[in-house]
Amino acid sequence: MRVAIVAGIIIDHDAISASVAGQASILERIPTVEKVVVFAQHINRDLPCESFELHDAWSLTRHPAFALCDVVIFHWGIHYQLFDVITLLSTTPSQRPVVHFHNCTPREFVAESDRDLIDRSIAQVEHVISLGVHFWTFSEFNRRTLIAWGTPVSQIHFVPIPVEIPSFVPAVRAADAVNLLMVGRRVPAKGIHVMLEALGRLDEDVRSQIQLRIAGSSTFTAPGYIESLESLVDAHDLRSLVEFVDEPTDEELWHLYCGSDVVVSCSFHEGLCVPVLEGYAVGCRAIGTTAGNLPFVVQEPDPCVEPGDPGALAAVIVTMVAEVRGATAREQLHPEFIAQYSRANTAVCLQRELYRAMSSDRR
Repeated sequence: MRVAIVAGIIIDHDAISASVAGQASILERIPTVEKVVVFAQHINRDLPCESFELHDAWSLTRHPAFALCDVVIFHWGIHYQLFDVITLLSTTPSQRPVVHFHNCTPREFVAESDRDLIDRSIAQVEHVISLGVHFWTFSEFNRRTLIAWGTPVSQIHFVPIPVEIPSFVPAVRAADAVNLLMVGRRVPAKGIHVMLEALGRLDEDVRSQIQLRIAGSSTFTAPGYIESLESLVDAHDLRSLVEFVDEPTDEELWHLYCGSDVVVSCSFHEGLCVPVLEGYAVGCRAIGTTAGNLPFVVQEPDPCVEPGDPGALAAVIVTMVAEVRGATAREQLHPEFIAQYSRANTAVCLQRELYRAMSSDRR
């Protein structure tokens, strides 16, 4: 079996790109998979297999390596031209398309100038739903989104994205201060501004006990958003407890996790939220919101608050600080939940769904 993976862009510090690279690595090790090849409109990241950068759907259909593939996995998180090839493949007996669905940010959480792109993105995937193509997804929220958009339940299958977890786990808390960590792109939908507003509402006694690191990429950020975050830091006098870490390497990011006590996501929309999984793996607690997949990934007794509510967020931070300061030893939290996204389970799910794709009837 030959497998093609198709995506829009594949770059560093990008969740979909990381899932493509991880999936390709696992597919390369499946005995029944003879060849894995990746196609994207822009590639600026090392991949474990052969890859080609193509800029339009016509070039993809004419590429000889693509024509030899039996199954084509399209990763979708926003509109891109290569995705349109799936319309042709839906009636081509020799090639079986599937869509690995990452969801996309709702139009109300993006800049006015980007809302037309979101509308075209949803129209693009709704068209593919009408073709009867099967979808892979890795979270309950994404499954529910597909159903809401008209996908029959029988066309939706669970295929996790691999979350690479290091083997080490800190045995004890790293410091007297309670270290909070936010990981993700610096865009308004991630709610970083809500976190800074929440810190500004804390009493000085609580503020003196915490440190916050905000790690992630500023690529594709909304104009002026980073400057607004800096203004909030100054307005609430947070310079002594807030640090921005720009585009850390994988090794640097794991050191940040291991030196943290609580992973915080203030997002207004999440398709999965990998940072919570990674935080649990090294013994961090978590704080989330009730938006997107966060209620499904944040495990009890950790709290979720309404997105955009700095007062509620400040209250749970106070409670969490007290609980963390009372703890001593650290261990991996919720291992059975994390195991769903292991390389081993991902390989099992991929093999099952590749077999389903090859054996399913076509419209």
